[in-house]
Amino acid sequence: MGTRCHEALELYVNTRELLLDDCESEEEREYRIIARDYIVALGLHAKPWELIAEPKLWTHEKNTYGFADLVAIDRENEVAHIIDWKFGRNEQPDASENVQGWAYTLGVIGGDIRAVTVHFLYPALGQVSTHTFLEEDIPRLKDRISRINHAVELASRGELEPSYHRETCRWCAKASTCSAFQPVRETLSLGNKAPVPDSFDLQSLDSEQLGRLLDALAYFRDMEADVKNYCLTRDVDPAGYAVLSKKGRLSDIEDHKAAVDLAREFGLTDEEILACAKLSSSKLAKATRAHADRGKKMQAEEQFRNELIAREIVTMGEPTRYLKRTKENLIDLEDGFDIGLLKPQNP
Repeated sequence: MGTRCHEALELYVNTRELLLDDCESEEEREYRIIARDYIVALGLHAKPWELIAEPKLWTHEKNTYGFADLVAIDRENEVAHIIDWKFGRNEQPDASENVQGWAYTLGVIGGDIRAVTVHFLYPALGQVSTHTFLEEDIPRLKDRISRINHAVELASRGELEPSYHRETCRWCAKASTCSAFQPVRETLSLGNKAPVPDSFDLQSLDSEQLGRLLDALAYFRDMEADVKNYCLTRDVDPAGYAVLSKKGRLSDIEDHKAAVDLAREFGLTDEEILACAKLSSSKLAKATRAHADRGKKMQAEEQFRNELIAREIVTMGEPTRYLKRTKENLIDLEDGFDIGLLKPQNP
């Protein structure tokens, strides 16, 4: 889903048209709209903003770069925005300390850009983390990136024992040859002949081991999506698989009256037509804002939701539980390196 959402938003930035027809769930549709609305709310479509989707951003270090989801530049006022959409449910470190945001900032700030605001938007969590970096921050940003690169270089020469962490390592160009990945590869039988276990004896694992297992499985789940996308976009048939196609999906109905009239021509009653229509309680609730006075829009939406429940028009489902990465458990690449000089300064 994440790949489809990113591609749809890249298309939106370039054409101002948000693709929704290929959404595979109402949830995915909502996430795309949230991401689009965030761009609109920031006013980035107005002049003098220049929008660039998926730009390649270089840091000061050789061969150290990344691709941001969206960069918006206002050269007149010497400011910029960097937006990165996170469509999973794992919250990452705050934008003020997220190393990905630091590296992206170095690719934009300087010259005629004196301030950069980094945004990490989490549509699934309904959250956003932002931080503004100024020119005076450049030295410490460069220092941290240089320390990481130095640690990677030491590890590649066997002078430092690296430690694996999914959030930091998944984009590293040296991941495929890094010794820190060997236990992960062996666990899931990649690159060796060991059989993949039918199940894990979860009761024998402690909290630390369970966390590492989740990290490993999540990493390869993300890798699976990347491999599938590569094969589909390049018509590559991997051994044991075949690239197939299925009929496209019908778009949403735009002219509701014409659709109702057509249904009546085919003999459907009004009751049958209503039975086919799906009303969204969340969309109805949000629509009430337009009819509420200023300062009372959120209150009106909440009252509408409460009335839906009170009148038994809808029922409240059971609370759902899910695992969320805690900031305390998020480990930067430098952690685990027993060399004090490589520890980053507190941002």
